[in-house]
Amino acid sequence: MNEYLISLICVCAVVAVATFIAYNPTDRTLGVALAVILSCTSVGPIIRVVLELGDEDIPLLLDGIQDTDIPLGDTEYAECAEDAFCLGIRRAVCEGHSLASSDVSVSAVGFDVGTMRAKKIKIVLSGDAVTADSRAIEEELEEGGLGECEVIIELSG
Repeated sequence: MNEYLISLICVCAVVAVATFIAYNPTDRTLGVALAVILSCTSVGPIIRVVLELGDEDIPLLLDGIQDTDIPLGDTEYAECAEDAFCLGIRRAVCEGHSLASSDVSVSAVGFDVGTMRAKKIKIVLSGDAVTADSRAIEEELEEGGLGECEVIIELSG
């Protein structure tokens, strides 16, 4: 490791000196060439270590990790995936239509974890979000192939 650091520092010094001596603000060829040399020098040993890893070394990297370390079951994964799906749709709708996230709620009916699609996506707009174009929201989501979309406008009195 010491040899690698020393060689990397030497290469950086050589690149710095070459850049200083041959500085020309209109010609970027030398800068690009030196950047490639520096990149190859710094990444080369990492690639060599990865290529030298054999099949017998990979279990050693995973040693100590057991199935019991992961507490989630199939239903918990499905719920987590559905929550992430709804959160992603909510963020997309809020950012795409300049809506506050507190005024938009999303739920998925018939969510399929394997395809990350829902049979029906229900979006409830409330507060200031009731003025949003509900047809445009429905069309965007249905064209994206995420599932049939229904936008519900909730008026609170």
